[in-house]
Amino acid sequence: MKKIIAGLATATMMSAGLIGVSTAPASADCNRGYQGTCESTDNKGRAPGSIKRGNKPKIKVRITAPVEGVEPTGRVKIIYRHVGSKFEVIKRKDYDGPKKYIGPRFTRAGEYKVIVVFIPEPGTPFKRSKETYRITIK
Repeated sequence: MKKIIAGLATATMMSAGLIGVSTAPASADCNRGYQGTCESTDNKGRAPGSIKRGNKPKIKVRITAPVEGVEPTGRVKIIYRHVGSKFEVIKRKDYDGPKKYIGPRFTRAGEYKVIVVFIPEPGTPFKRSKETYRITIK
């Protein structure tokens, strides 16, 4: 009987606002699957269609977010993969705005697949993005 009366008194005081429970505010983390808090990124760039053997390709990379005035920061991983073989070169660079990245000097002719992956800094509300281009080495 004492428990029922104590519970009834507590419920009455809580509904009147005399007693409150303090807890930390809720936060949604992008990395834990809360999709409403993640900002998608768009990987806009350009790669030359073809270059001569011995030259270095210049890849223009620009990462955009749907929110105006917000510039994503993180790292860019650029993978140069020869089509038809296992040869590949991986470059990792910091990204802090639109930039032109210079690739390795290719001595082997053929078609290369260039994969640009944006990896956001931990703790930022941005998602990874990926874009693929093709380059022909003559």
